[in-house]
Amino acid sequence: MTTSETLRLQKINEDSCKKLALRFFKRKQEMAKLNKDFDNLKECFYSNMAEYYDLQHIDRVKAKLTCNDGEVERTLQITKAQRVTVNFDADKVAKALGKENAKKVVTKSYSVLDMPGLIEYAQSLGADPKEFKKFFYVSKSVDKAELDQLEELGEIKASQLEGCYEVSKGDPYFLVKEVVEEEVGDDN
Repeated sequence: MTTSETLRLQKINEDSCKKLALRFFKRKQEMAKLNKDFDNLKECFYSNMAEYYDLQHIDRVKAKLTCNDGEVERTLQITKAQRVTVNFDADKVAKALGKENAKKVVTKSYSVLDMPGLIEYAQSLGADPKEFKKFFYVSKSVDKAELDQLEELGEIKASQLEGCYEVSKGDPYFLVKEVVEEEVGDDN
């Protein structure tokens, strides 16, 4: 063993390692319990807030509650949030918007399924386009930004897209922040 290794070993003795390992282990257990307690509280809070919003017929996103924890009175702003996803059916959008606008918003991507067959078929001149397309897999998607722009420009109307999409909503969740005195009168 070298002198530097001996010095390092003297600095880090077994007793200090045992104490540090035990302290780390206990703190890790405390954190696990704290996380479990927080997750249970969060589940209860979300459930109660969703019911509160429903029973109070709160149709806005934000609500204010004045709470007193025995020491200080606080005004808390509760914000209900929910992820919403819109999935367009590219074929239905193309049909609803017509050929010109569909070209602007529907993106197609092609993949060759049978390259040897394609080569053989291409070698025979005078190919029928319908037959030629059978060799490809076509993936279609809707460019939502372009769709929004066309609506803003007045080239299409949102009503044209009815039945061309599905809306899926995630579970609601709630954000809580304390309202500072200047914000109490503000209803944002």
